[in-house]
Amino acid sequence: MKIRISFLLILIIIVKIFSIEAVLLDFNNLDGTLIDFSKMAKGANWSEELKQEMRVDLKAERWTVKVNSSSWNPVSKSKSYVFPIIHSQTYPDKVVLGVRVYFPERHANSFALIEPPFEIPSYYDNPENITGTGNIFLNKGVVRNVGVLRKLSVLALGNNFKYSLYVRIKDHMGFEKDIFVGYLNYQGWKSKSWINSNLDFELKMRQYRKETRPHYPDQYPFVKLVHIMVQRCDPEVTGNFVTMIKEITVEYDEAIIETGKTEDKQEEIFGIYNEELVERAKHEMLNVDRQIYLKWEEKQKMHKEKEDENGKNTDK
Repeated sequence: MKIRISFLLILIIIVKIFSIEAVLLDFNNLDGTLIDFSKMAKGANWSEELKQEMRVDLKAERWTVKVNSSSWNPVSKSKSYVFPIIHSQTYPDKVVLGVRVYFPERHANSFALIEPPFEIPSYYDNPENITGTGNIFLNKGVVRNVGVLRKLSVLALGNNFKYSLYVRIKDHMGFEKDIFVGYLNYQGWKSKSWINSNLDFELKMRQYRKETRPHYPDQYPFVKLVHIMVQRCDPEVTGNFVTMIKEITVEYDEAIIETGKTEDKQEEIFGIYNEELVERAKHEMLNVDRQIYLKWEEKQKMHKEKEDENGKNTDK
C-alpha cells in the first residue's frame, strides 16, 4: 500500500513538472492591447478628430454581450450590457468584468455571448518591432505552444442560477471548440473547471505525432479565446441575470519541449520559426487592422444615416 501511494505521488509530481498552468485572459491585466488602425484610413474622407478615435483595446469596457436573436427584443437590448468593476468586495482595486443579461420569458433555450471588441489576434506584435512572438496578446487572450489541453478554469461569481457556462476557444488550425465549464448554481466567487476526459488518448496521439511527424520544423500551436457563453435552458427562470468574471486559466502539456540537448535547439541555428512567424505576424496585423477599420467604418456610416434620418424627421 505504501509503495502504491508513493508511486501515485511520484506520478502526480511528474505530471505537474511536464504540465504548465497559464493565464488565458485576466480582466485586470489587459493594458498594452491597444491597436491603432488609423493608417487604414488613408485616402478616406475622415476628419482628423475621427482619425484620433481609430483606436481600440481589449479592456473590459470594450466588451459586449448579446442575447440570441430570438430573445434579442427591445427590453433585452436595454438591459443587457457589460462594464468594468473595480470596487468588488472580494477583489478590491482589481478589474473584473461585470455582466448583466436580461432573458425574456419564452419556452425555449436562450443564451448570451460575452465577446471581445475584435477577434483576438494570434501573433499581433509591436508595429515598431515585429519579432513574430505576438507578445501584445500573449496571456491576454492567447496561450502558445499548447500540445494537449488538460484543464480550463473560469473564476466567476455565482448567484445560484442554474445556467451553463461555456468558453469557446480556437486553435492554430482554425478549429473552434465550446468547452462546458460548469453551472453557475452557487453563491459567491468560485473557480469552475473543465477537465479533459480524453486526456489519455490525446497524450497518446501527441506522442504518436511526435514519433511520426518531422521534429523540426513543425507546427507551432496555440489556443485563443473566442468568447464566453452563458446558456439558459428551458424551463429555468427568465429575467435579469448578473455575474462577474475575473479570469480564465488553462493547464496544458507543451507541444515543443526543449530538453537542453544541442540537437533540440535547432531554432537557434536555423531560425525557421522566427522567420515564418514574422511573416505570419505581418500578414495577420494587416488583416486585423483592416477588419477593425471596416467594422468601425460601417458603424460610423450607420450613425451618420441615423442622424440624417432624425434631421429629416425634425424638419417635418
